[in-house]
Amino acid sequence: MQIDPDISICVVTYRRPGPLARLLASLSRQHGVLPKFEVVVVDNDAAGSAGAVCRQYEGTLPIRYEIEPERGISSARNRSVRSSRGRHLVFADDDCAVNPDWLATLYSAVAKSSADGLIGPIATTIEGDLPEWVRQLEFLARPRLVAGTLLPWYRTHTCNACIRRSALPSAAPFDPALGLIGGEDVDLFARMIEKGARLEAIETPVMEEYRPAFRANAAWHLRRSFRNGGTIAHIRWRRASGGRKARLALHALWEATSYLAGAIPAMRRSRTAAFASVLEAATELGKVAWVVGIVYAEYRHPR
Repeated sequence: MQIDPDISICVVTYRRPGPLARLLASLSRQHGVLPKFEVVVVDNDAAGSAGAVCRQYEGTLPIRYEIEPERGISSARNRSVRSSRGRHLVFADDDCAVNPDWLATLYSAVAKSSADGLIGPIATTIEGDLPEWVRQLEFLARPRLVAGTLLPWYRTHTCNACIRRSALPSAAPFDPALGLIGGEDVDLFARMIEKGARLEAIETPVMEEYRPAFRANAAWHLRRSFRNGGTIAHIRWRRASGGRKARLALHALWEATSYLAGAIPAMRRSRTAAFASVLEAATELGKVAWVVGIVYAEYRHPR
């Protein structure tokens, strides 16, 4: 009789064979007291561009490779959930890597916890040249939280998250409507928390994210801030009446104007401070855009 694994490591990928190989190599080096686990890689490229990389690790990892032809990160994540068998699902992005003790440390935390999900820290490394004033932005700096801290939805993320399968709302928990937009992870966790799920922070293990400079430059920050505004509005305002949405949009527009005005005096402190105000304005404008039906499809042309 086949015994289901304790943990399924769910990876979605799209035309990033190099970073995916780095992640799989790090997973193949795990040591310590390891749970029974599997690695499920879902390729969102219908051409199967990740297949060759995955086949290289068939002898060193309990790996399964599948293709999800329907474009969108939600479709790929849902395929990984349906295809996996573990009692706990751990999500790892294809541009990440982990230390050799990552899985053993994570499993130890899971064994001691009664939470519905544990979310670990992410450390971001920028690869390539980036102006120092952009590097100083706190946008990508995720705060380290004390272990056991209950997480609000806006502190959640799939990367380095370990979720109890029984806590998921369905076998396809990620909203397909957000598949090309993004924010499908915080949307799911917001719905879970609203229904009473307990998601807790853990201090270790860390997952390392490797981000090329073109996905961390000023233009990327502006686009992501605008999209985040839409995600925030989607989660907070989706049940509001039409009149209330209009009032909230007007308030967000006022906030955006205030942030833009504040960017001018902030320039006296630093270019970083001024741009941070512009990013806040972009977030507020993203909320306004969501109310009138405009969204930025971040994953329509992923890089």
